[in-house]
Amino acid sequence: MLLSVIVTESGMLLSQLGAGVPERESAAAINDAAARGAALTRHLLAFSRRQILQPRIIDINTLVTGLAHLLRRTLGEQVQPEIRLGADLGRTRADPGQLEQAILNLAINARDAMPDGGALRVETADVIGERLEDGRCRRHAGEPYVAVRVVDAGSGIAADVLPHIFEPFYTTKEAGRGTGLGLSMVYGFVKQSGGYVDVESVPGGGTTITLFLPARGVGAVVTAVGGDATAPPGGNETILLVEDDPAVRHATCRLLERYGYAVLVAEDGNEALDIWGRSAEAIGLVLTDCIMPGMTGWALAARLRALNPRIKLALMSGYTGAHSHRQFELPADALFIQKPFLAQTFLRLIRDKLDGVLEHDDTVGWEAART
Repeated sequence: MLLSVIVTESGMLLSQLGAGVPERESAAAINDAAARGAALTRHLLAFSRRQILQPRIIDINTLVTGLAHLLRRTLGEQVQPEIRLGADLGRTRADPGQLEQAILNLAINARDAMPDGGALRVETADVIGERLEDGRCRRHAGEPYVAVRVVDAGSGIAADVLPHIFEPFYTTKEAGRGTGLGLSMVYGFVKQSGGYVDVESVPGGGTTITLFLPARGVGAVVTAVGGDATAPPGGNETILLVEDDPAVRHATCRLLERYGYAVLVAEDGNEALDIWGRSAEAIGLVLTDCIMPGMTGWALAARLRALNPRIKLALMSGYTGAHSHRQFELPADALFIQKPFLAQTFLRLIRDKLDGVLEHDDTVGWEAART
């Protein structure tokens, strides 16, 4: 919660300070440190498989093609990324934003393993799970998978290092070159999505890391969620904000109002129901915290959905699933926002939800994902 407040307030302060203002450098430093702290939190949740995913049916070929420009811009001139797409590739069901980040993390690691530059391939393919030679079955035999493979021509990974590469905070890079969480995030995301990770590496001969994601059937395809780095648009709708923490409530309210939204504020579920009773016709979206004293956000959402089955709902939380003794489930078509969040990401999700872009999202809960 503290990070949410710091990121939001420092971001608004930064946008108000023009170039040359002495305080701008301090505001930028605070905002950058808070954003890195928020990213660290997300990476730790990913590794422990306790992050909230918003999976959709994905055409991986389209997603990888869309990443090509970002890869070239990120990897630098000395690394030449090559995209090889499998023909008639099956679809998978995963969080597209997390998958994009996983591929980018693998590509950056590959770049760092090639200090003098070189070729880097990103490949996709359909594969069928089969039993390994030693009798293990890391991919369920006979089941279809969609594979994303990142191949580099770098220095390879030493045999004594290889067993540790997915451990959080483990890194062979010098101080200041990384947190040691990139690969652990990749591992956690893939396992939480029901998939597997394979690593093949030869010291001096390069490394190949393959993500195997279960192939899925038909469905509405979402190819990506990123790519637009411009400031998100605001709106003029009325949002009912339900948040018991005063600091988070104040910061979130100010952020929404700054982007043009009218905000009705409630400190708990009962007050939210009272406001809904008086202003239901004006409210375009209900944004509620999940964990609140008395009535939880889930209970409030259920009450509101009973009153209006078409209500637009967004729930947010910074807690992991261990806080709840039951499986985490969102109401149908509800949006989940993980705290701490970056202002731009938050505003884009709110705008997309109001515009109906996220009408068919669904969410994997912590307990379900860990089975």
